[in-house]
Amino acid sequence: MRAAELEALAGRVVLAGFPGTSPPVELAEALRGDALAGVVLFARNARTPAEARALVAGLQAAPRGLIVALDQEGGRVARLGPPMPTVPPAATRGRGESAETRRVAERQGKALRAAGVSMNLAPVFDVHTNDANPVIGDRAFAATAEAVRRHAGAFASGLEAAGLDVLPAPMAAASPPASTWDALRPRMKAFRDSGWAIHEWIGRLWYAVR
Repeated sequence: MRAAELEALAGRVVLAGFPGTSPPVELAEALRGDALAGVVLFARNARTPAEARALVAGLQAAPRGLIVALDQEGGRVARLGPPMPTVPPAATRGRGESAETRRVAERQGKALRAAGVSMNLAPVFDVHTNDANPVIGDRAFAATAEAVRRHAGAFASGLEAAGLDVLPAPMAAASPPASTWDALRPRMKAFRDSGWAIHEWIGRLWYAVR
């Protein structure tokens, strides 16, 4: 396989983040040239559904269906604010019925679709096993695998019923101690301040895209 072909294939699985409320010229050109799969939006890009919808409308010149991903779990992880539906933390939903979790997710999914989002980077499938871990906490549905499976599955099902693609987030199956996160925070902030988009992914793997 030629290097150019390999680069093209690699680009089509990359979702790029960017600073500000409009994409850099280089990113817009890459999207129009079918060089990337899509974008990941953060609060720095859009804070309301209307702002997200306007931003996405300007990106849709891409030849293929553009993936527009966003992390809208509910609780403390909600990139878009009002008038998006308010969704309580996963831990709160995990104490109720899974059918209600599905209804909440479908309502949220419809609002995200209306805002131009096509993929939600949720739900979190982690089991809450470490009270000292500041990353998971109330983002986990429960402290048992069965309860997490039931509620996270219901949440994913609700999002899919609304027409969203779902990318579950097993963020820290082997959750590092709080001291590790304390050590990482200054570096994460330095990346963000320099304009890099950082997203924690599977386990302890991190990636950054300009």
